[in-house]
Amino acid sequence: MSYKIKKPDLNKREYGSWFAPFERELIFRRNEHIGWVVHTGINTFKLKYSPFFDHFRKDPKYLVDITYVVSDPKLMPPEGECVQVEGKLMRKPVRVGKFFRYEIYCHVENYSKFNVSILKPDINYKDFLYYCSFLWDFADDDDLDDMIALQLISCPNSLYGRGGFGGITAKLTKRGVFSRKYISNIKKTFRILLPSEFTKSDPKYLFKFITNPKPEPARVLSPTTEVNYTTACATGEQVRGMSTVLPYQLPILVRHAEYNREKEKLFEPYLLIQYQLSALMHNPSYDDKHINLLRRNIKEIQRTWNVEDLVKIDLHTANRLALGLCRLHLEPTFKEKRVREAIRFIKNQQKDWEDYSKMVENVSSFRRRLPLSIQDNLTKTEIEILVALKRIHDEIGFDWVESRYLKSKYFSKMPYHEFLNHLVNLSNATLIIQKYNFGFVRLTYEGIYPDND
Repeated sequence: MSYKIKKPDLNKREYGSWFAPFERELIFRRNEHIGWVVHTGINTFKLKYSPFFDHFRKDPKYLVDITYVVSDPKLMPPEGECVQVEGKLMRKPVRVGKFFRYEIYCHVENYSKFNVSILKPDINYKDFLYYCSFLWDFADDDDLDDMIALQLISCPNSLYGRGGFGGITAKLTKRGVFSRKYISNIKKTFRILLPSEFTKSDPKYLFKFITNPKPEPARVLSPTTEVNYTTACATGEQVRGMSTVLPYQLPILVRHAEYNREKEKLFEPYLLIQYQLSALMHNPSYDDKHINLLRRNIKEIQRTWNVEDLVKIDLHTANRLALGLCRLHLEPTFKEKRVREAIRFIKNQQKDWEDYSKMVENVSSFRRRLPLSIQDNLTKTEIEILVALKRIHDEIGFDWVESRYLKSKYFSKMPYHEFLNHLVNLSNATLIIQKYNFGFVRLTYEGIYPDND
């Protein structure tokens, strides 16, 4: 029996713990006219309890939405701004068939901008990272938890333009190729974690999972909303191609993290949502005094990122990451120490992609050294066995490799008798030698095995 995951819905929250503390603070101030402005006419508006909760402030007696009326359309408060209104309530009975209902109006005498106090959520930064990667085992080994967290809290608008992060990611299997299953798993992760409003048309935050191999930037990016997007790739060519189409700041190569389907039914999203909404209310930014810092960060990216031929990243990556990290730590203003953290994060990703690039080159060189006559007579799996033996020799230094170790590391899902048949074929082709009845094997071909053997 399959378990159906219930997707979180911001507008169907009912209990206090499901709301961020700043939302709870405002929702329960029932006798005060405080909220986010939504225009309903040329001189009327309503007040939302929260920018993330599409319910309007109600009359405490009749629980009916209050419509606020100004005497002159020129006096209307700006759409989306949080204000505190002063005025007089008027309850007007309206006949509906045999019954009466009340329409509640407030004639606005004055209003002022209300500074919202962003209280700390019920979990801390490390808890948030844990909840972001709850569905994955060993996520912190690959910085997958950081990628998911940064995509959930976005980065604010600043001198570099509209906020938001682009993530490009792939999972390297033990065989040295990218996993296709990872694409569906990371897509499912965001589908479970994100409220439905954040994948449709929320004015503050929007997330998109890119599946189109040739996306149009104008259709992905937005001039008004912080758009966050992730592209998961199945080949190195796809990584190379996609990273030239859209700007990416989070290039994550996964090696160890594994999706744990059993955790789906244990996941509780609302503590994570508390932290996400609190973080989204913080808007640290650069100003004119930081222009030289922004320039230095761009030069640092140009100097550090040396795998452009494999994956290209946005030159504003460090600038965006620094503000994203400020928001992740619930800091309302820019802290320069977050730049150093951003550079350190980028260097970690650069090393992962650099190691992968060297591995690909070694494997490609190894394949090219195989004579065509041998390649034509071997199956794809047999060539992969030769490549795996070469990788073990290069990475660990083993000459003789235990067959069971080779199978468990690279071919764990293959039946042992089938794996043994491939070893026999390679032995017959004089490409490997064996001992102890194929208990141990090693490369023998002159063009494959190092000359100093």
